[in-house]
Amino acid sequence: MHVFTYGSLMFPAVWQRVVSGDYQSSEALLSGFERRAVRGATYPCLVRSESSPPVQGVLYYDVSNVDLDRLDEFEGEQYQRLLVACDLPDGEKIEAFVYIWSAENISQVGGDWDLNWFQEQGLALFLKHYPGFR
Repeated sequence: MHVFTYGSLMFPAVWQRVVSGDYQSSEALLSGFERRAVRGATYPCLVRSESSPPVQGVLYYDVSNVDLDRLDEFEGEQYQRLLVACDLPDGEKIEAFVYIWSAENISQVGGDWDLNWFQEQGLALFLKHYPGFR
C-alpha cells in the first residue's frame, strides 16, 4: 500500500530510520485536512478541515506490511492510520494511507506547523532524539 507523509517522514533522513525497505516516492497533495503543530513537539499532525488548501507531502509507493507495522509503531497511539485519496502532480488520484491525529488528543494541537523551520532547525533536533529502528 502507498503512504502519504506530510511532516518529519517527508525527509529521507527520518523515513530511512523508520522503514527497512527502499521505496519510490513522488510529491502529492491531500485535500480535506490541515497540517498543524503539536504543542511541545517538533513534528506536526493532520486534522480534518474542509476549508484549508491541500496539504503538500510526499507519497511513498508500495510500502511493505513490515514497514507499515514500523510506521504504526513510530506514529504511536496519538495517530490513527486512515485510507485517503491523494492527488499526484499529473492530476491522477491514488489511494494511500495517512496518519491523522486522534480526536482524543485534540487539545495538543497547536497553530500552523512551519515546514521551513523544521527543515532548517527542527530536523536536526528531531534526529538527535529519534534513534530509529535500523
